[in-house]
Amino acid sequence: MHLKTNSLLGRLTCKLTAVLFVAITTTLSIPMLFTSQYYTADKASVIRAEFHFNTEQDIYKKSTSTATVVDDATRKQQIKPIYLFSRSTYHQHGKTNLYVNVSTNVPLEKFPLHALSTDRPYRERLLGIRERCKTLPGKYSTSVNLGRFVNDDRHGALLCVVPKNACTTWKAIMMYLKGKTSLSAAYLAPRNDLVLDYGKIKSIRRHPPSVCERLFNENMKFMVTRHPFHRLVSAYRNKFGSRSAYWYSHGRYIARTGLKIFLDANFTLSLKSKTKVESINEMTRLSKFKTLSEPDQKYALDLARRAFSGNITFEEFLRYGVVAIPNEDPRLLDPHWQPQSLLCNPCAINFDFIIRFENLRSESERLLGYLQQHNPKKEWIHFPNPSSFTNYSSLTKSFFQNISRELVDAVKKVFQYDFYYFGYNPEQY
Repeated sequence: MHLKTNSLLGRLTCKLTAVLFVAITTTLSIPMLFTSQYYTADKASVIRAEFHFNTEQDIYKKSTSTATVVDDATRKQQIKPIYLFSRSTYHQHGKTNLYVNVSTNVPLEKFPLHALSTDRPYRERLLGIRERCKTLPGKYSTSVNLGRFVNDDRHGALLCVVPKNACTTWKAIMMYLKGKTSLSAAYLAPRNDLVLDYGKIKSIRRHPPSVCERLFNENMKFMVTRHPFHRLVSAYRNKFGSRSAYWYSHGRYIARTGLKIFLDANFTLSLKSKTKVESINEMTRLSKFKTLSEPDQKYALDLARRAFSGNITFEEFLRYGVVAIPNEDPRLLDPHWQPQSLLCNPCAINFDFIIRFENLRSESERLLGYLQQHNPKKEWIHFPNPSSFTNYSSLTKSFFQNISRELVDAVKKVFQYDFYYFGYNPEQY
């Protein structure tokens, strides 16, 4: 009897010690999660895979890999908490951007794959991004712009909005999923209503940090990616191909930046205090202008005149609007041609599903079917068929055919992480 009592007391003591140990270590570790920006995984636990680039299918194929697959309900029960936002790193970048550093309590390679991404090519996309983020995390590897995310709590969806990647259509869909519009009116909303944060659709940046953490932890995160050069051509055609507000707001600035670089002088063309003739005459009196060759002088005069209207060429858009980045911070670029990897940062946020613009309708329908599976089918919203088709492969070739190799390489450098993370071929053009 005495021996049995001692044995029972011993077992109870061990169990109590174990419970106290877990409670203490958990309590001590929680504050650390909010200050830490990186998590170093045990090398033995890292997913090891070799990826081979297939130029025909334009995807990365995985030779060996392992990943856990769970559905949304299991994810909420098993994973506590995933994303933590550092309160001390919130900083404003313009009127609608709000950046925050994000940390996780598990490394990206240990995140479970969403059930919707277990098939090819979705699985390879996600695992490829994880591998590349581990290899080359980039300068802003923990920074996330909350001003790019739109949530739908009714269906548990969180969209990262990327301009020129079918973002207007997807914002209209999110308005319907959120219950803000009817099915018949979903695609009839005025475009001004769909301007992020300025219209009726709002980003999550207005929420407190605790709410944002919940949205990232509980909702299905998705985005649309596109070949960087296709996106650049689309942005130029949309904003500068014909007269628009961007001529005045961006084109004039890009032309003046180009003039300053071309003249290699501390000279800014005055657009307000002087007349066009007075400003151009002031430029012609510069010593640098007088040393230019006659063709270069003609170009400088032409660019100076167009600086008042904002009518810029595609080459000028690339050279002075994309490559000449203010303070070498690409986050200062307009969202319509800012790198996708900065807008959505797949190295900080583990996306559950990634749609390729090249397969836009079929892959969007796959996601919409999943999100609306508990809704009556008569209430389902479908991704619309395009009213017209533009072959962006041939169109992009025509736009880039007269661009110098030096400038093409400089543009590739700006978008190097887009090519690398999302598996697009930088040598295609």
